[in-house]
Amino acid sequence: MISNKIRQTTEELSTRAFFDQDTRNVPAQVFLCHNRRSRGFTLIELLVVLGIITAVVAGVGLALRGGDETVAVSSAQRTMSSLLTATRAQAIMNGTNARLIVNIDRNDPDRYLRFAGIIRREEIGGTTGWVPTSEGTSFPRGAYFVPQWTEDRPADLFDGWTENTDAFSNYQGVMPTLTYPRRDGLDFLSESTGHRWAYYEFGPNGELTGGTNLQIVVTAGRRTAGTPVLENPENVRGAVIRRIGTFHLVNERLSFHETN
Repeated sequence: MISNKIRQTTEELSTRAFFDQDTRNVPAQVFLCHNRRSRGFTLIELLVVLGIITAVVAGVGLALRGGDETVAVSSAQRTMSSLLTATRAQAIMNGTNARLIVNIDRNDPDRYLRFAGIIRREEIGGTTGWVPTSEGTSFPRGAYFVPQWTEDRPADLFDGWTENTDAFSNYQGVMPTLTYPRRDGLDFLSESTGHRWAYYEFGPNGELTGGTNLQIVVTAGRRTAGTPVLENPENVRGAVIRRIGTFHLVNERLSFHETN
């Protein structure tokens, strides 16, 4: 019995001594770790971190810019789709010709390649003229109508576009003088001055009056002090209009039925 107690006491003392020794070592270990943390980052480490942050921010900025351009072009395509539908409806409901018009006049920089509207042909007092049916609408910022390659245009409008491979709009013709929307007191039958407009015309039966398929192309562009610059021929959307007046939307360059 006595020997058992002695052995038990000895084991307890040995165990207590072990834990006392381990406990005495803890503050030193904690102190060493604290010292290692208190050093902070070296200059090289900070430069590496700053470089990574800069690269990430730049990449996010480019992605957001590209996303904004895509959204603007898609919105412009939806606008043109709505205008085409409304123009055809105006022609059918009123039993007359109606035109979707797009501003292509460089003397009107705020609306150049960015503003569109609808007009229909009416007869008043034996005289026929074009009557605006709405106030018109502008494309989102950064979205532009792509005119015909052969259309009178600034030499620096297209950046990197090729006549035989890229997509361009084609239309029945150009109205050389038209004031739209109509100003107060202006006689809609007399058009001696005004801006130039490309037009797509539907007849009373809802078909295109030109007898051939047409297309509308929109893209992203960069606004400058003068003429905008259309920079990316791959970022195009639009619609192909069949001779019978129906149309389908197109979302890439190679899907357009022809190039000009």
